[in-house]
Amino acid sequence: MGALQEINKLIEGTGNSQRPALGNQLMLGPIRERSAVGSSPEEEAEEQPRSQELVIRISSQAAKMGERKVEATVALEYPEEEHDGRRTEKRAAGNTHRTNDQQQNRIQNANRDTSSQHAQPGGLGNSEKRTNSIKSGRTTHRKHKVDHAAAKTATPRAPVTIERPVPTKLDYDRPYMARALEAIDAEHPEGTPGYDNKGYTVLQQHVYFFDRNNDGIIYPWETYAGLRAVGFNVIISFISALLINLALSYATLPYWIPNPLFPIYVSKIHKAKHGSDTGIYDTEGRYVPNKFEELWTKFAKTHKNKMTFKELMGMTAALRVSWDPFGWIANKFEWILTYLLAKDEDGLIHKEKVRGVLDGSLFYQVETARKNKALAKRKLK
Repeated sequence: MGALQEINKLIEGTGNSQRPALGNQLMLGPIRERSAVGSSPEEEAEEQPRSQELVIRISSQAAKMGERKVEATVALEYPEEEHDGRRTEKRAAGNTHRTNDQQQNRIQNANRDTSSQHAQPGGLGNSEKRTNSIKSGRTTHRKHKVDHAAAKTATPRAPVTIERPVPTKLDYDRPYMARALEAIDAEHPEGTPGYDNKGYTVLQQHVYFFDRNNDGIIYPWETYAGLRAVGFNVIISFISALLINLALSYATLPYWIPNPLFPIYVSKIHKAKHGSDTGIYDTEGRYVPNKFEELWTKFAKTHKNKMTFKELMGMTAALRVSWDPFGWIANKFEWILTYLLAKDEDGLIHKEKVRGVLDGSLFYQVETARKNKALAKRKLK
C-alpha cells in the first residue's frame, strides 16, 4: 500500500493544469520488491532490509523526434523498528514537480533523502550496532552484537579463576605494557621517586646492587658482601651467595667455556630467568606492571596490599609449572630471602617493599638505614 500511495503522489504532480499543450505520458514500470527473507544467498549475505524500487519513465510527446525519454529509479526504503511489540514502517519517497525538469530534481532529492535515513535498532539496546552504507542507491544495515562473555575473567567451570581474581581496573597508563626502566604500580605510576635507574632494565637494576665495584660482573664474594650489607648473617649470606652464583653464572656468560669463579654478567642477566616464576620480568628483563598487580589480587587474602608467609608460600606453589624442579626450588628460595628482608614487625610483607626489591631500590634503602643506625650507635658511645 505504501508504494501505491507514492505512485498517486507522483501522478497528482502531473495535473492537467500544468501539463504542456501536447501532454505528458507518465508510464509506471513494474514495482520490484526485494526481501532478505527467501532471497538468494547473495542477497542474504548483504543483509538487506525490505525495499522497493519504483521505476518511473517520463516520455514527452512534445519531443517526438527520437522519442526522448528520461528514466529515474527511486529506492523506497522500509526500515523496520520494534516499538511496544509492534512493527512500524518508515517510508521515504520523493516528491515531483509539475514540469519535467522539476520532476527530475525531485527524484534526485528523494534518492538522497532515502539514502540518508538511519534505522533504529530494536530490542537489543547497546548490544546491537547498525551501520549504514550506500550501495547502488540502497541503504544497507549491518548488525554487530557485543558479546560480554569476551570480557569475563572468571568462570564457575574453573573455580580457580574465581579464587584467584585478576585486576580489572588499573588506573594508570597501559599497565599491560612491559617497562624497561621503571617498576611502576597503581600507587607509583612513575616508578620509585628519586631513584636513578642508570639506564639499566628493571631486572638489571635488581642485581646491580650486588656489583660492588660497578664493573658489570658479580662474583660470589660480591654477592656475599651485598647480602651482608642488607642485614643477612654470615651463614645465610655465604650459602645464598654460593647457590645464586652457581645457579645463574653459566647462563649469563658471554662464552661457552664455564668459568670456575662463577661470575654473573649484569648485561646478560635476562638469560638467567627461570621457570615457575611470577612473570613480572619478561624474557628481556623488562617489568610487566599488571603481572605485579596480579600477585596481590590473587594471593593477598588477609590484607589488600600485604601477604603473610603462608600466603607467600601458597603463591610460589600456585606458580609452579610441570616438570620444572629447578624453577620450583629457585622461586621458593628467592621469595624466602625476600620475605626475610622485607617483612615488618607483624610478619607481613608489603607490596611497596616487594616492588623495591624488584627494582633494587629497597637494597640501597636498607643499606643506608643500617649505616645510619650504626653511626648513631657510635655517637652514643
